[in-house]
Amino acid sequence: MKLLSRWFRHASTPPSWIEPAALAMRLERDDAPLILDVRGSDEFTGPLGHIRQATNMPLSNCGASSRVGA
Repeated sequence: MKLLSRWFRHASTPPSWIEPAALAMRLERDDAPLILDVRGSDEFTGPLGHIRQATNMPLSNCGASSRVGA
């Protein structure tokens, strides 16, 4: 969580919530947002599933050089 807090501090716009139906519509557009799922691969492929267009990049796999403010 600490790493995510640092990323959001450096973001040009703060993170916001989006309802599932609104996200589904945005994902159909050409300018669809990047969905980055930072859970472990076991959770990403687990019973709760994931958003189909999401990219899985577990925080545990991020090297220090890829961390904002590190």
